[in-house]
Formats: sequence, structure tokens, C-alpha cells
Amino acid sequence: MSEAEKKKLYRELPKRREECGFGYAILPWKPDQVLDFLTQALSDNVCAWSVGAYGALGEFSREKSEEAKIEKGDDGATIETERGALKIDLFRPFKPLALLSKAGKPVALALSAFKTKYDRMAPLGLCETGIDRSAIREQDRELPLFNLALGHPHTDFQIRTSQTDLLASLRDSLGTSFFDNRQLVDTVKKVSPHRIVSSPLGRIEVYQPIPRKNGKTPSGPHTHLDPKKIATGLFHEFGEAIPPAYRVGLSLHFNGSGLADELPL
Repeated sequence: MSEAEKKKLYRELPKRREECGFGYAILPWKPDQVLDFLTQALSDNVCAWSVGAYGALGEFSREKSEEAKIEKGDDGATIETERGALKIDLFRPFKPLALLSKAGKPVALALSAFKTKYDRMAPLGLCETGIDRSAIREQDRELPLFNLALGHPHTDFQIRTSQTDLLASLRDSLGTSFFDNRQLVDTVKKVSPHRIVSSPLGRIEVYQPIPRKNGKTPSGPHTHLDPKKIATGLFHEFGEAIPPAYRVGLSLHFNGSGLADELPL
């Protein structure tokens, strides 16, 4: 197509999407353009981020006054605060999907791919995966990591700890279902180890404590772990807005940020 024809087609896309009932738009960006945009979003404290699956999710955000260390590399970027950290890795294939409101306004950017790009054999029971060499902070790279084995083919929910009692409880429970071990679940809640949620495109690490029962979701980095939602078998949090055969590796939630207006819709 000529440049004029391309521009004409892009102008028609919103109407076409509305007629087809799509809840998303595929952005015409190359990976380096996506990385530049995401790095810009890391500096905007209004934005929030998520990695994981429906019912097993890690979320990262920060307060305006909260100090943050941001670094950008060739294929990704990181942000660290005292309460958590986020790592973006864009070396795997993805499509940048803009999630749209009913009014056609972008509310999130979901980096996604068809399931065959991300899916692998999920572990069948709680397992120890060794020392966490991929930890975002250097001081955490000698700590053992445990995969809760929640059954998702494209994402892992893990915990990292050096606490003696929790380590013993975890190792006594290897190969079992995490949610079937009430004592282990209670110990995890009490100790509040680091929680790590990872996918082919990113990793969120949460350092702040798990809220007590009936406690409110804390501000800043936190996790959601809901066995009822996990049991539904859904693989992403966006309902029918994204085809079920797609896997979401990383999501950027605009929360009213002006960055949403910069998307080429």
C-alpha cells in the first residue's frame, strides 16, 4: 500500500473494529517502539502493571513520592522500589494490543501472542526450581525459589524465601497441591515471603507483606491468588476482550494517564 492508502485504512479501523465487536486494536509498532513507550510509562506513576493469569496475578505500581530506580536495556527495562520491582523482557514474540473501552478509548496495553508462542508443560505440583538467578535485585540472587504450580501454561507464580520454618514446610510439601495444604498456606501468609509472578515477557516481584484476612488490597506492588478464579481455567484477566487462544505476557494499565492518547489508533 502507498502511505496515503495506509493512512486511509488506519482511519477506518475504529469503525471496522466496532462493527466486528473487537475489544482491542493491534498497534502498528515495532518492538523497539513498544519498548520506548513502555520505558516512558515506567516514569509515569499513574500507570500500573500486571503479569500473570486470571486469579494468579502480580501487580506493580508506585506512589508519586516513592523513589524508583529505572534502567533500560536493548530488549527490556526494569524499575525497582523498596516495595517491589518490575522487569520487562521483549525478546519473545508479541503483538501490542490496545484494550478499548466501550467508547473506544484505550484503557490498557496488553502484550500478547498466540498460545503456541508461550505455552509449555506446566509443573504438576509444588516444586523447588533452584536459586533465583533471575532475581531483579542482586541481593536476592542466592535465595531459593519455589513454583506453586497453579496449572497455567504461560505464567508462573513463585515464592522466594530464606525463612527456616517456611523452607522446611515447602520442602516437606514438594509435589503436592499448594491449596490443599492449609498449614502451608497459613505459613506463607504469616511469613509473607517475596512473591514473583513471571511470564515470557516480564516479571513482577512483590516485597511488601501479604494483607491479613479481610484486609484491603495494599497500594503499590501486590499479588492476587484466588483458587476459585484459577479453577475457571481462564488465562487472562480481560474477559472476552481478547481471544481465548491468546496469552497475555505483560499488561500496562493507563488509569487515566495521558500516555493513552499517544497510541496510534
